[in-house]
Amino acid sequence: SYFQPNGKGQNQIIADDFSLQIENLLIDSTSHEVSQKAFVADEVKLEISLKDSRWVLPDSSYQIDVGSFGISTPDQLMYAQDVSLQPLHLPDSSHPATSLNIRIPRIGLEGVDLEEVLTGESLEVNHLKLRQPSITLYKGLKTTTSENLELPNLYKLIAPKYEILRIDTFSIENGQLVRKD
Repeated sequence: SYFQPNGKGQNQIIADDFSLQIENLLIDSTSHEVSQKAFVADEVKLEISLKDSRWVLPDSSYQIDVGSFGISTPDQLMYAQDVSLQPLHLPDSSHPATSLNIRIPRIGLEGVDLEEVLTGESLEVNHLKLRQPSITLYKGLKTTTSENLELPNLYKLIAPKYEILRIDTFSIENGQLVRKD
């Protein structure tokens, strides 16, 4: 899978490997009139391989890689596998800020109303679970005594898409934290 510009100032995704399962799909005039939806299904499961996909954050300080992404409506689940957040530059004389390198084998968002997520209304999650994250902190070369870690602003990333972000429970399972000078 990969992203490419479509010439209109937007990107498009090309998915070479995906799987989709829909059960009890209804596409007819009565289902549309009753539910005001384009189609009705009891269950939708989707997994998309995103290997070799890369997103650079708006401030060009980090890139995000994701191995695969999936949703399951019966389980109210969204997940991403093989996720990494990597600085585009490690601390050196031209980039003195402290930075992070994060690798997470699996991120699970449990108890998600997928319809609200897809319509862009809200992202409300019962449980956000990070499994076996590895976080490496690279100490910057700043000479001042009070050093600020420059992280991507989560609000700025989410606010353009969702009005509401709510997470009831956040957990990290078997994490590792390393500091490198």
